[in-house]
Amino acid sequence: MEPCLQKLELKRFRCFDQATFDFDGPLILLEGINGSGKTSLFEALHYICYLRSFRTSSPKDLVQFGQTGFFIKALFNNQEIKIGYSNNKRHIKVDQQVISSYEQLREHYRIVSVTEDDLCIVKNSPDKRRDFLDHALLLFNPKLLSIFKSFKIILDNRNALLHQIHPNQDELEIWTKKLWQQTIIIQEYRKTFIEQLQTICDKSLLEQWDGAYQLQFTYQPKKTDNSHEWELFYQNWQMSIQGEERRFKRSLFGAHLDDFSITFQNKPARLFSSRGQQKLIVLLIKIAQVKLLLEKQGSTCFLIDDFMTDFDEVSLKKIISVCMTLKTQLIFTTPIIDGIDSILLKSYGAVKIAVSSNKSGL
Repeated sequence: MEPCLQKLELKRFRCFDQATFDFDGPLILLEGINGSGKTSLFEALHYICYLRSFRTSSPKDLVQFGQTGFFIKALFNNQEIKIGYSNNKRHIKVDQQVISSYEQLREHYRIVSVTEDDLCIVKNSPDKRRDFLDHALLLFNPKLLSIFKSFKIILDNRNALLHQIHPNQDELEIWTKKLWQQTIIIQEYRKTFIEQLQTICDKSLLEQWDGAYQLQFTYQPKKTDNSHEWELFYQNWQMSIQGEERRFKRSLFGAHLDDFSITFQNKPARLFSSRGQQKLIVLLIKIAQVKLLLEKQGSTCFLIDDFMTDFDEVSLKKIISVCMTLKTQLIFTTPIIDGIDSILLKSYGAVKIAVSSNKSGL
């Protein structure tokens, strides 16, 4: 299998003044001591796909100290992708053609990453799980961006109306119907995606763990009766939700409030699962996401950043075995130790890249 990510060049990005990395195989092991720049390199690969970092919301934070901008260049499936940031502006090119939309970029470059921060999918509040769902859906189908934008506009307008002392009831009904309609569309995409994740996770658990673990995802809409008939929904809204919304002056139903529950061994994973079990859940979810992307979108790079701790040798072998069945490029980061993760990765013939931000090229 040819590696989809072939080369990465960084300039003035985080701790890197200038560095070039060649990814010469389907299985890459990025190795370095803590603070060597492994996670920053990882962050750059993530940024190319999502145009945002998993560590900060501001691109200014990605600029090397004392500099005014950064530059990233990647060779992905023999296509050259360039992203520059300076003077609070971002510039994107693919094979020298200017890319003006997020949707266009995702047609050329797809990665799925796993970091410690992804434990928030299991541990944290509903907004983290919604963020995961919606960004996963956008990677799967970039055209959904217009649907999410439309939902945001509707929600903002409806909330503005609810802030008025005496909102016009006819206007409120119009915006309520719009929010209800857009919510149903988003919910259907989310539910279908969760069902697909469930099917793949069930298969992985059956094949590698002989069905010893039970993992269940359940979509949970907020304050709706799941009715696809507007009249029934509107009656319910008038009786049970309208008064609360007038008091709180904001929309109390809609896709922006939904959640999905994760149960492991028939108990809420957020409360009862160990750290190792929560990591296993996250890895299974991300592996399922990669499988779906490979089936529908093609080349996808899978990045796992110092995430393999907390597993014993048996579990590590099973997890890596599942990863290897993906038939896509895998990139792991690990500290410089003779740890079990390094031993297992090397046994699969991984290409090792030593990472150091003090070097201008590798």
